[in-house]
Amino acid sequence: MTIRLGDAELPQAADAVVVGGGLVGLFTAFFAARAGLGRIIVLERKDGVAALTSAHSAEGFRLEWDAPENIAMVRDSVVVFERLGELAGLAGLDFGLRRPGYLFLSSSAPPAYRPALLPERVRRWRELGLDDVELLPGDEARRCFSFVGEAVEHAHFRAGDGFVDAAALARGLVSAGGFDTFVAASAVSIETAGSRVGGVRLESGRTVATGAVVLAAGPFTRRLAETAAAPLATANRRRHGLVLHLPQGMVDPGWPMVVDADLGLYWRPRPEGMFIGWERALPWDQAAVE
Repeated sequence: MTIRLGDAELPQAADAVVVGGGLVGLFTAFFAARAGLGRIIVLERKDGVAALTSAHSAEGFRLEWDAPENIAMVRDSVVVFERLGELAGLAGLDFGLRRPGYLFLSSSAPPAYRPALLPERVRRWRELGLDDVELLPGDEARRCFSFVGEAVEHAHFRAGDGFVDAAALARGLVSAGGFDTFVAASAVSIETAGSRVGGVRLESGRTVATGAVVLAAGPFTRRLAETAAAPLATANRRRHGLVLHLPQGMVDPGWPMVVDADLGLYWRPRPEGMFIGWERALPWDQAAVE
């Protein structure tokens, strides 16, 4: 299938409409098409796929989550990443899958925004079957990773975690076909008939009739759900990211994703140099936003 700019060629009806052309929306459309669910279309407000939340993420994946459901979901996702070329009929295409691991660091020295409790977390993960998470004292972490500072007292590391290339994944999913994608086509409301979904209305005024809508619109999801009288108990929170362009050789591309578990700050190698992300900035920046 193809990517179309704008909604001039939008069909009058589809079997399912996915709102949001990030990785979640594109994977949803990909598997819906593979399942034979009929004509699937994706609506994306930006002028390119994976251009908003996906493009500004750290692109990482890890199994160390508190909920067993999250662990299972990520484990299944990694299998899909490994087999995506085969599944999409694009064998040999590089989707940027790298597995240098995730390294979490903690210190008792201030500042700290939350208790890291790394030993307790490792015990919990082992109870959930993640036997390959290594708990490292500070000296061992420094021996294994030259960039670890003297203040670090605890660390844990899982070698099977890593990152993907969001743009490459998006291109592969679109190239695999099976669904149509409309970019610069902003959905503004979900139309209903009684208790049933009836269609999606776009900013241009055009409407596509459908009996199934998947909302994968990131920060706009709650607003769209409210138009269908289906409020979601969610709130958006700001995250911050910075790409540093550094001289070649300053950052080893084989370094893991590194997380300061006390501050919620994280960084990883990128082709340009380094990506740095963090959760907390100034107090006024922590309020829920639309």
